[in-house]
Amino acid sequence: MDMNAAKWKVSCVIYDCDGVLFDSFEAITRLYNDLCAKLGREPLREEEMTYVHTRTVYETISFLFGGKGN
Repeated sequence: MDMNAAKWKVSCVIYDCDGVLFDSFEAITRLYNDLCAKLGREPLREEEMTYVHTRTVYETISFLFGGKGN
């Protein structure tokens, strides 16, 4: 058996999108700022960054593009 192949065998992938395991604030902000730019909206304001970091994608899309709080 090739020892390098065994070393990189993946048993599990963990997605941490809410910042519990890893600080994902910057990544989430960049994701939604990219989406805003593609849809012709201004970048997130400070209070919006805090909101989207603690909500689901569905809540965030509704908040940013559904007329709530804009």
